[in-house]
Amino acid sequence: MTGESHDVGARLRELVIAGELAPLRAYLDRLAGDDLRAARKWVTGTHDVDDYPHPGELGNPRDQDHYARVQAMRLARLATWGRLGAPAASAKAVSAEITFLTTEHVAGLAPFFVDRDAAWARSFATTADAVSTSASGAGLASVLLRAVVEAHDLPVPTGRNFHRAWINQVESHAAPPTWAGPRTPTLEPLLADPLLPDVVYHQLASGEVGGWTGFGTVLPPLVEQGLIDRERTLAVALEQLTSGQRPSSQKALVGALTALELRADEVPGGLGYLLSVLSSCHGSAAAPVLQLAIDLVTSDAEAVELAQVISPRSEKVLRRTLLAALSPRALGRTVSREALHEAIEALAAGDDHVADQARYDKARAALGVAPAAEPEVTAPASLGLWGLTPPRLEESQPVHWGLPLRDIVKQHMRAKDKSWDQAQATEMVLDALARGELTTADLVGIGHELAAEGRLSPVRSAALFEAMFLGGAMQLVWPAALQCAGIAATGRPRPGLDRLLAMLSTYASEPPRPVRLPSQVVALANGSSKAALEAARLARLVDAPTDGIELDEVDLALWDETTERPPQGLAFPAKRELDSVGGRLVAGSARHSHQPSARGRVRRCLVLEEIVSLLAEHGVDEVRGRVAAGPTHQSWPVAEAVALWASGLLDVATYWRVVEATETVTGKPHEWRVQRDAYHRWRTADGIQLDPPVMPAWWSDDDRALEFLHACEVLLCAQRGGAVLSTPDRVDGTLGLDVLLDRLSRARMVGPVDLRLALARLRPARAQDAGRVTGSVRTDPALTVASADRDMDAVELVRAWVAGGGLRCWPGLNEHGYPTFHTEAPWAWDSLAALSRRGLPDLPFYRHDDIWRLPGRPDVWLRGGLLVTSSHESLAEVGGYLESPGWRTVLETLATVPPDYAAVDFDALVRLQRQGRLDPAVAAATATSEWDAGSTVIGDGVGWEHAFLRGVLRGLWPVAVAVVEVGLARPERPEGVDTLQAVMRRYARHVPAEAVPSWLADA
Repeated sequence: MTGESHDVGARLRELVIAGELAPLRAYLDRLAGDDLRAARKWVTGTHDVDDYPHPGELGNPRDQDHYARVQAMRLARLATWGRLGAPAASAKAVSAEITFLTTEHVAGLAPFFVDRDAAWARSFATTADAVSTSASGAGLASVLLRAVVEAHDLPVPTGRNFHRAWINQVESHAAPPTWAGPRTPTLEPLLADPLLPDVVYHQLASGEVGGWTGFGTVLPPLVEQGLIDRERTLAVALEQLTSGQRPSSQKALVGALTALELRADEVPGGLGYLLSVLSSCHGSAAAPVLQLAIDLVTSDAEAVELAQVISPRSEKVLRRTLLAALSPRALGRTVSREALHEAIEALAAGDDHVADQARYDKARAALGVAPAAEPEVTAPASLGLWGLTPPRLEESQPVHWGLPLRDIVKQHMRAKDKSWDQAQATEMVLDALARGELTTADLVGIGHELAAEGRLSPVRSAALFEAMFLGGAMQLVWPAALQCAGIAATGRPRPGLDRLLAMLSTYASEPPRPVRLPSQVVALANGSSKAALEAARLARLVDAPTDGIELDEVDLALWDETTERPPQGLAFPAKRELDSVGGRLVAGSARHSHQPSARGRVRRCLVLEEIVSLLAEHGVDEVRGRVAAGPTHQSWPVAEAVALWASGLLDVATYWRVVEATETVTGKPHEWRVQRDAYHRWRTADGIQLDPPVMPAWWSDDDRALEFLHACEVLLCAQRGGAVLSTPDRVDGTLGLDVLLDRLSRARMVGPVDLRLALARLRPARAQDAGRVTGSVRTDPALTVASADRDMDAVELVRAWVAGGGLRCWPGLNEHGYPTFHTEAPWAWDSLAALSRRGLPDLPFYRHDDIWRLPGRPDVWLRGGLLVTSSHESLAEVGGYLESPGWRTVLETLATVPPDYAAVDFDALVRLQRQGRLDPAVAAATATSEWDAGSTVIGDGVGWEHAFLRGVLRGLWPVAVAVVEVGLARPERPEGVDTLQAVMRRYARHVPAEAVPSWLADA
């Protein structure tokens, strides 16, 4: 071939986009001389195919095989790297792109890499073995790497990615997971692996053998068939025990030693080597090693040294195993009694568990030695922690985006629960304590909440409190730690209480003397359990008074007098500034679709109204020019509609094309990753000129499509002299009838979608107000139907809506039997020609959309339960009062709080309390109707106690009083009334005396 380099590059680009490997390989095989050099230059110097193509480069996204063609294009691009690229660059390209391929793709790709010469293959394998790959792509990369290694007889790779994929593959055959369906375990693929035996030795040394801790079970068959050497395998596993591998890998290594039946006399270095292993290995691997070490003890010095190595370790099982061996019947056969006694004392010196001292006394007695005298209890030297203050962070970042810090702290104090990074959480807690955002009362309240759940963990609480002591917050946290110890000691002491008390004893010299302990801890000190012994020790160390005076409890400050304005204030007025309207439009659309802002939605409506008023004042051309010259990054969908209108592409004909014949750019998340940001960058202007139009992915969302079509209609109608009706007049997104009638009286014509949206936002009105709706205003015919030969009487539609009671909602069950709301409206959305193809419901599925399409209805908002969501809105952002359906949800939530209490949005109840929107009379009436229907209203009282502790005491106390009183007045006392009374009795001391009813005060 003699074509110029430009021609070679153009041809390669055509073949890569086509995605056919056979023609591509035939073309690459024919390249030589200057053409070959030009092709290599093209491969290493161009990125337009595999980096960030424009949407048009990907072909027509409406094609059914579009995703497959994109994958084929990626595959062909990698093939050019394999045949023409440098080895290191090719390995990096594989690492970046192979995630998006499949095993079949890799099989077709392998010949392009395998056919290179040995030197290239060796360099490629070295780089590919070292380069990092995504977790999902590591397996595919290892398949390609294995093909190159086997074809050129290269050494077995040693990289972590390769061995992580290898051990996963072995496990999938030898111990298939249950979720994979019925599969017979087999070792055939492993026995036929051409990389044996070196792959096993490298696997043990890779640090990835912990990916399957049962790896040792496959080694005996390999030894029996002579595929691996037992002695070398044992030597590698023993050597790796001191290399600092992670705990799971250490466990797998010890499992390999156990499976190959390692004997004590086979350990290189004998007892000395095992002692070095025991001094550093993880507890999960230490027990078998300790047994080997015990078998190797033959002298007095070795017994004492072994005890000195085990003494600092925290695992009880190791200490007790060795203590059992330090007896005349075990090691006493080879070791003197004096050495046994010395070893026992060395072991006891490192054991700070008071209750375990009886075990050492028993071991001493077996040697004929009298029990040791009880040592004098002395507190450790003071570290000066009491005088420190917690540090503040320059920039405080949340530990978890979806949970407040209080709930993160709760995770760290709760039994059998996951926790985020301890160090990161401690930093945030210290910063919050320094700023006053988290208080001692909050920590005590968390303890009470967890105790009510039955999930307070003294062990995990001790770890968190100790970290805060050392972080400088001891003055603030010490009272909370004492109170939590008292909570854990109430009734039957919580497991692990001894650990919390032992931690407090460690820092007993820090607080000023004397320290008064909770009465529950003082009473516990008279017992003989581990927790009782630690309580007695703590009492002696802090000089706890014995005068019987109760410890002053931390004031939880549960009676919150804070007030807040309900979200029904007037909406902030729209500006009339032509120069800055574009910037306000983008700012009003800045939030993502799944995290909308109620005020952001209202702001966008105000910007639309502003543009309409500016049209009348400055004219269409002037407003278009200013808006088009504003910020270029739109946030869909309202800003997209305005940008489309400002570009001149939006007219009535285009509007109806979008309504009637639009297809959507959609795709699975995996497909989006393959095509990078192409779909994310697909703008309305990119697809509006296609036939049929192709809209961005958000078009598939009914609510976003409605918002876009509404904005388009408003702009077109205003351009034709019409008015906008639906702009909310309050920040909760609602609209008053008086405002709507005033707008109608000044309108010449209106858009039908805007009119219907105005009615959805209308606050409840009386049926007799329909007589106030007068005049005659028609909808724009061009926007009512595509043929423009029909319009509607807007005034008559408003009159019929008000007379018919507006949109009516009532609770019921959906087709799956779950609680929901049913709706009925005098005028359905799909009766509009612009929305007839979408079947738009009055009640959106996602509740965070309700505030835009169906605002001012808190009962409907609660149909999904009182749960925290990713939405920036909460129940407190929705105007109006809770009626019986809403209270039914609140009472049901308090009666059946889920195990994950962080999911319950108690903060919303706090805000409703501050807004004065918790009506006891409605709550009591709801409870009565639920009891009449045979439903449970109160439950076990835990949810009520949590709400009290979370700051809703002032709002829910009158509700609890009203519910209990109507329950007591019934002929037969309902279930749960006595339980709620008991909860109220415990928290009555936090309530003003005048708010405590006589029937509770007398009890």
